[in-house]
Amino acid sequence: MRSRSLFFATMILVAGFLYSCKSKHGFTCPPFNDTAFAAWFPYEVDQKLIYKTAGSFPDTITINSLLGSGPYTLDGSAAVIDSCYSTGVISSLQTINGGARYKYIVYDYVNGDGTAPISDSVQYQFNQLSFVTGKVTDTGLNVSNLYPMVRSRFHAGYTLGSVTYGKVQELSFMDTTVTNTAFPWIYKVYIAYGKGMVGYETYPQHVTWLLQ
Repeated sequence: MRSRSLFFATMILVAGFLYSCKSKHGFTCPPFNDTAFAAWFPYEVDQKLIYKTAGSFPDTITINSLLGSGPYTLDGSAAVIDSCYSTGVISSLQTINGGARYKYIVYDYVNGDGTAPISDSVQYQFNQLSFVTGKVTDTGLNVSNLYPMVRSRFHAGYTLGSVTYGKVQELSFMDTTVTNTAFPWIYKVYIAYGKGMVGYETYPQHVTWLLQ
C-alpha cells in the first residue's frame, strides 16, 4: 500500500512537471522594454547629433532608425525556459564614396523567460570604435567584462565645455595598437543620462569633440 501511494505521488509530481513544461508551449514573449537603455540613449528618428571642436568642421550623426522588437508567440517545439528574445537598435547609416556604412549604432539584446530578463548585452559602435558590454545600468554601460582594456568612470555631475550634465559615464579605451598617429583615433566617449553620447576624444591629438 505504501509503495502504491509512493507511486501515485511520484506520478503526480511528474505530471505536474510535464504540465509546467507544456504550459510554456505557445506562450507570448514580451516586446523590447529596456527602460535603462532608453534613458541613456533617448534618441529620435531624424535627430541630428552635431559635435564640434575649436576650429573644426562639425561632425554630424543623423539617427536614421530606431527599432524595437514586438511581442511574439512561441510554438511548442521552440518554447523553453530561456527562449524569449527582444532587441532594441539605434543606428545612423551614412553613404561614403558610394557605399553605405554604419557610423553609429547601439544594439541591445535581451534574453529572458517571458517574465524577466536572464541575460542582456549591448553592442556599441561609433566609427572604428566597437565593443560589446553587459546591460545598461543606473551608472551606464556595464563594461566590467572588458576591463582593463575598457575603463569606466561614473560622474554624478560633469561639465563638458560650458554644459553641465547630471549622470555621466566616461569610457576610456586602453588601445595601444594605433600605428597611424596622423589619423584621429577615438579612445574616449562621454555618455550622459537623458542625452546619449555628449562628447568624444581622439588620440593622439587629445582633442575633445562636444555635442552642440
